[in-house]
Amino acid sequence: MSTYLGQSVSYTDMNRLVPRVHEFSIGVQRELPFRSVLEVSYVGSRSQQLNVSQNLNVVTWAQLLQYGANASPNLTTSETNPFAGLLPSTGINGATTTLQQLLLPHPQFTGITEQNIPVGKSWYNSLQVRWDKRVTHGLNVLVSYTHSRWLDATSYLNAQEPLTQTPDRTLDGTDTPHRIAISGNLQIPFFANTHGFVGVLLKGWYLNGVFEAEAGFPLAAPGGYWSSGINPALPGGVNLTKGFNTCTLLTNGTDENCTYNGQTLPVAFIQQYSNTPRSLSGYFPTIRPPEVPNADVSMFKSVTVHERYRVQFRAEAFNFTNSPQFTFRARVSPRPRQVSRL
Repeated sequence: MSTYLGQSVSYTDMNRLVPRVHEFSIGVQRELPFRSVLEVSYVGSRSQQLNVSQNLNVVTWAQLLQYGANASPNLTTSETNPFAGLLPSTGINGATTTLQQLLLPHPQFTGITEQNIPVGKSWYNSLQVRWDKRVTHGLNVLVSYTHSRWLDATSYLNAQEPLTQTPDRTLDGTDTPHRIAISGNLQIPFFANTHGFVGVLLKGWYLNGVFEAEAGFPLAAPGGYWSSGINPALPGGVNLTKGFNTCTLLTNGTDENCTYNGQTLPVAFIQQYSNTPRSLSGYFPTIRPPEVPNADVSMFKSVTVHERYRVQFRAEAFNFTNSPQFTFRARVSPRPRQVSRL
């Protein structure tokens, strides 16, 4: 350990466990007219013993509340460094260091992280509906819809939280509450009675298509801010100029970024002082950057040249509408003004 004095170290939990996943489902099917089948199912899963990491070399809750924010003395206050000159080429070798560093359980290290702690959990619940029209008159269609919710508890909001406690529950970063997919295959009926060379070229073509649309992933919540208690989503939803309500009450008592389209927005965030507990969840469930629907189309035709040989002509178009997919920043902040833009 002496090799890493003055640095951050990490180690793996020697009692780590293999994660467990339980999956379950129940569904009913019903045959409908037009040679179709409707299926409604519940599909869910529960995951336990997922890997979690936590920094153990931190100040206590009591110390954070006593010396955090704008208290005096503060965790950032400079103090005489007892390790001065003893830990060369490290960040705590100078004549002074912070009060926070001296209050750590192991002040000779800047961080001690335990990895693979088997306390994480995950929950997935979904309603799945499928309508399948079997082939009639050269046409078959499959429509699938999923309404789901995916929650994780794989990280702590604050390093002071005990490892005996389940991590804070929040939305998974890829949670998608609504998703629909439509696919089909059609034998094009034109030129069905055409013969000869023209018939070989024009009849017997098939058209395939896949259409997908879903709700966007939740936007990651910023660090360093508390919620004022209101929904930060804009009335018109996410757009290309502003992703969410960025009206913020600063630590100096003034408001910032509270004007949008000629109207004054209510305060959605309160800027935290440094070294104060975080309470804002990991993701905003009501702010989801839009996902552009996608359509893939193909046409193909097979021609038998010989009993042993077949030639296939195929034309495919992925993202048929040539629609761009804009990506929001993975994590945003109410400040400065440009941050909430695409």
